Amino acid sequence: MIEKPFFEKVSYAPEDTIIPTRSTKDAAWYDFFASEDIVIPSLFKALHNWETLKPTFVPTHIKAFIPKNMFLQLANRSGNPLKIWISMANWVWIVDADYYNNPDNEGHIQWIFWNMTPEDVVIKKWQKIFQWIFLEYFTIENDVVDVERWGWFWSTWWH
Repeated sequence: MIEKPFFEKVSYAPEDTIIPTRSTKDAAWYDFFASEDIVIPSLFKALHNWETLKPTFVPTHIKAFIPKNMFLQLANRSGNPLKIWISMANWVWIVDADYYNNPDNEGHIQWIFWNMTPEDVVIKKWQKIFQWIFLEYFTIENDVVDVERWGWFWSTWWH
């Protein structure tokens, strides 16, 4: 039997956290919702004031069980750059199967954004903020990797 992926709340999630859903019956992508109000500071304002600004994490308090040989890929919602002028801080976001229940954050899926407007942008709790799709991948026949994930963000950076 082939295992199917699924979403669930992390143990420290607010009670009213929303599990990702598809907007229509034929949609391939699952919409993720912000689990709290978040202010994304203006990059424009920071640069104008000669300040350093890091991108802002938007939490979902959701984790995903991903079967082997599958991954979860993120995409910005098409309306984000046009309606609220936020863009993803890195262009491709992949969640691997071994991210689930990692020791640092249980596999909490968050995304990082830049705000390109002259004013701060507020992401409201329960606002649809990004989308994910489950995809299959293949490895080469002579692939031998024995390194295991040891954390969350950038945990494989030194490998």
